[in-house]
Amino acid sequence: YSRIEHRQCIFISHAYGNNLNSPVDAEIRDFQKRYGQELQDEKPVVFVRHETNHYFAVVFDFRRRRCLSFGRDYTVRDTIVRVDNWKVWDGPKLWENLSRLCQIAQPLPPLSVTAVEWKQNGVDCGAYATAMTKSLIQRGIPPDDILGDVELECPHRVRQSILNSMLWDCPAAYRWYQNNHGEPPGLSYAQLEALRRGMNALASVTDVLSAISRAITKCTSCRKKSQTQQQRPRPFPSLSGDSTNSESDRRPQVLQPRSLRKKTIAAPRVYRPVSFTIPLTVPRYRPIHKAHRQNGTYFDDYTDGPSMEDNTGVPIAILNFPVDPYAKQIYRSIWTMFRDYGYRLEPSFYQLFNREPPMMVAEHLLPVPPHVILPKHVDGALSLSKLLKLASKHNADLDVLVCGRNPTQGRDQNDRDLLTVDPTLDAIPGIEPTISIDIDSVIWVAHRLRFKLSVKIQIGITFTKEAPIAKSNHVNVYLLNPRSEKDIAVHGSERQEWVTTSHGLHTIPHMSFAQCGDGSGSFNAYIFFPRMKHKSEHCRRAVSIIPAPVQEHFIKKVLLPAVRKVVHPSGESYTQDTLEDLAFKAHTSGSAPKKTIPLDCSQIVALQDAMADLIAGNEDLSIYGSFFFVVDARGIKLWTVDGVGLGETPLDALYRQFPSLDWDYMMDRHNGELLLDLGIGFHPPKNYVQPMSTHPDTTAASRAEPFPRGEALVGLWLLDFLKESYQMAGYYQPTTHHSCTFASLGNTQAEMSDARQKATHIVFRQSYNVAFEVVRHGRHKFALCREEVAYRGQTKFRDSTAEFVSALQRAANKSYGLREEIRMGGAALKSVRYSVRDL
Repeated sequence: YSRIEHRQCIFISHAYGNNLNSPVDAEIRDFQKRYGQELQDEKPVVFVRHETNHYFAVVFDFRRRRCLSFGRDYTVRDTIVRVDNWKVWDGPKLWENLSRLCQIAQPLPPLSVTAVEWKQNGVDCGAYATAMTKSLIQRGIPPDDILGDVELECPHRVRQSILNSMLWDCPAAYRWYQNNHGEPPGLSYAQLEALRRGMNALASVTDVLSAISRAITKCTSCRKKSQTQQQRPRPFPSLSGDSTNSESDRRPQVLQPRSLRKKTIAAPRVYRPVSFTIPLTVPRYRPIHKAHRQNGTYFDDYTDGPSMEDNTGVPIAILNFPVDPYAKQIYRSIWTMFRDYGYRLEPSFYQLFNREPPMMVAEHLLPVPPHVILPKHVDGALSLSKLLKLASKHNADLDVLVCGRNPTQGRDQNDRDLLTVDPTLDAIPGIEPTISIDIDSVIWVAHRLRFKLSVKIQIGITFTKEAPIAKSNHVNVYLLNPRSEKDIAVHGSERQEWVTTSHGLHTIPHMSFAQCGDGSGSFNAYIFFPRMKHKSEHCRRAVSIIPAPVQEHFIKKVLLPAVRKVVHPSGESYTQDTLEDLAFKAHTSGSAPKKTIPLDCSQIVALQDAMADLIAGNEDLSIYGSFFFVVDARGIKLWTVDGVGLGETPLDALYRQFPSLDWDYMMDRHNGELLLDLGIGFHPPKNYVQPMSTHPDTTAASRAEPFPRGEALVGLWLLDFLKESYQMAGYYQPTTHHSCTFASLGNTQAEMSDARQKATHIVFRQSYNVAFEVVRHGRHKFALCREEVAYRGQTKFRDSTAEFVSALQRAANKSYGLREEIRMGGAALKSVRYSVRDL
């Protein structure tokens, strides 16, 4: 009640609204102390009446001498409005008592006593009474012409609001009582811990929240409410006809945010040379055939679940502006966000390519453009070696290397000319690099897992700042969109809408499930829950990390019971039943740590079937339905490079090095989509002796001095050449990452166009300099600190800079080449595994 601003009625507590005894002077003083300020406006009084296990809302309007009751009796069908026999529920006595509490000088009996009744189920009377009371407080008494047409909140949402209010108010009341009176008496240790740590920590509260959230997604009344909740409730017109002095006109105006539509900004004109490269021609292919049924039965639950209109959510304009009065009435918790949004799977959800064998794979790996215009050398430009020598000679590292000024001109820095640097002047022609072929990563998307050897099932909550697949890995799956309200109303259980959309794996909530191996050669299996896919209501970005309560609920209700069903009798004594047992065994407090349970190949298959059976038979677990798996391995290039010296292909080395995986099963595209990263490295010699020769386009005066014996070399990509190669292969516009500030040197990456991707089975390509490994720190991140730390000049900035420089100094004697990585399907790599080196 305190969160509702601009109230149209005064809410009287249960103690005053149901007291049949005549009030004494002490009660009148207490009543005036609590409600005296609001009573000055002569607003109607509303309260909830309790009579023989039934609740209904009552309004006393002493100013207009009206009495209204809402929901006291039941109806068979429609809502009716009739004259109420208020003596049955002691209405005259309550009218007299409340008139004395309000200190009305000459209380008169009401002129009209009206009852509004609707169809009820005998269970939700308290929720309906609460919803009606809330509507009366926010909007006032409805006019007579629409008295029976007031739309109320669904009981599910009312219970959710009440529970969220209690979860917020109980700890706050406990802290207030503790600060003023000490510890409250009569509470158990468990109750005190719940008040201190938060009510959400109780397992019973978590179960109730999740149950209400799942019931909302299946309730048709809640669906209608989700479409209208974006509009704040407006008061009804004034009954006296004077709308100029109404409270709704006097309330302050709320600042509205600016339009979210981005303004169109004209892009700067950048000169680009005209490209004459034409992409390769690919024959026509047969598109993917998607079957909704298998063997006469549905692959997934296509009839139940929320509709497309239920996923509209709350606008940012309301949710992110706390000054908005309506924003305070919107409760959001983990279970209101992580719910069933209606997405389902089709049998071919994982298929990225056509069903036919890949076409022209070798021609699309590293195509060499026929016409490439290499950049010419700039007159007066310095090579990198000569630039370093100039900075060292004049002791002007800051002026030369940072500001790019000529230190030999004047004292004022603004008067000095800018230096021009051409790194290609240091290029050494005629070097034959060492070529290496390897497989760097493996991604397998499948509906069900299958292994040859035992794997470790991870049991425990994972606490991380980001999801296992936090950024796009250029692998998508096709999800069946929720049904529309029109399709549900017209066709019912016979679904007619089969619209699928592509979604990246990094946008779907997922968590760790199993692991095979350790270290750099480990394969991790993640379980994905597409039904919970949604975007944050604050920033509209996809949420992929699963909160701890949702993980805990899945482990307790699905994973642990399924493990107990499939575990061998000899291992039953070593399998814990709850997360509390795991925490106790590990001697830790709080949530249980991550633990693994080894299961063999047959138990893994039985485990997945048991999980599906538990979810299918329980509506409270429906958010975990339609799950699928992704097996991921990264950084395994050294395990497969050139067959690890055995003269075999990297694909054969992959089979031999990781025998736990059933590669024949994974290669079969009826079971899932397998993608492999083919890595091609170009490595310079370790100790290269620079011959006494000059560049053909430069003179001996402008040529840098020869390198000493054993000098390390670094390879750099020419962007013009790379872009022509990408265009010839039919990739999208590549993303360019320049090497330092050089305009013509850098790294590129791009995805294959959709139509060509389905035909060639090639997804993604990237070309980069291996020298990036020097400063790489964790998941392709640099080792420097955050920008705000650098702006403040903190110690961490100086330490990280020193570490960065030290890493570069240690790598000065190493040679770094170039690398190409092409992500392609397993069938595509298998077709060119013997001919890659000949390309």
